[in-house]
Amino acid sequence: MTYDATEQSRHDAAPLECYRFSQGENLWLLTSADKPVVLPAGTFVPSVISRGEQEFSQEELSATVEVRVPRTEPMVEPFIPYVPNGSLGLIVYRAHRGAESEAIVSFIGEVSECKFVGSEAVLRCSPISRSFSRRVPALAYQSQCNWAVYSTSCGVSRTSFRVPVVVTSIDGADLVSNDFDAFADGWFNGGWVERANGDRRFVVSHVGDRVTLMSPFLSDLAVLDTVDAYPGCQGTEAVCTSKFNNLPNHLGFARVPGRNPHEGRIT
Repeated sequence: MTYDATEQSRHDAAPLECYRFSQGENLWLLTSADKPVVLPAGTFVPSVISRGEQEFSQEELSATVEVRVPRTEPMVEPFIPYVPNGSLGLIVYRAHRGAESEAIVSFIGEVSECKFVGSEAVLRCSPISRSFSRRVPALAYQSQCNWAVYSTSCGVSRTSFRVPVVVTSIDGADLVSNDFDAFADGWFNGGWVERANGDRRFVVSHVGDRVTLMSPFLSDLAVLDTVDAYPGCQGTEAVCTSKFNNLPNHLGFARVPGRNPHEGRIT
């Protein structure tokens, strides 16, 4: 029997839904069923999870979904103290008990908002089609370089500037290591620290053996763990030359006048 036939059947229909959350290398498979469900995408474990009807709006021109999960589920824990690094993707599968091989994909998107209500986390999820309406950044006639450091257009090898760091102390959003002290103050400003699982935090400040991150890592980062640190770039010709020796790829216009000739007189 096909999925459509089972869906419309009064006797054979036994609907269940499976939720595949992903972020980097991390994967969480949950189902609204009362026992594990095996699909080609993996084995989904039972959880108190549900979703509302897909909502359409003229502004988004696409359907959003509200998903409710226990606030203790590990994929929502990063939302409690701060906005997590990287998007949390979601694929929803719909199937019927006894006909799991006929499962269909009913939603593909990412979590755009999270709020906590009592013991639940309420996730507002936007479909992948929403990204098609985002404005694509264009090049700007500005003094700062248009390229993101380590991007293809920048051309600097990220591997060449990777610095393995052994963490000797953790104080909230501050990491301490003698490996940081081997570089001049500010060397890692604007860069980031990355774990083996791809989880990263941007560096706000680097002084001596200490860097301050935009937000702390989760509590499972421990002293003596090794992370990778990448120096940042301020986008100026001077930094591009002295730090990365990459001036031929610099796409900034350092000699743009600071005063707009269309606003007032230039004498």
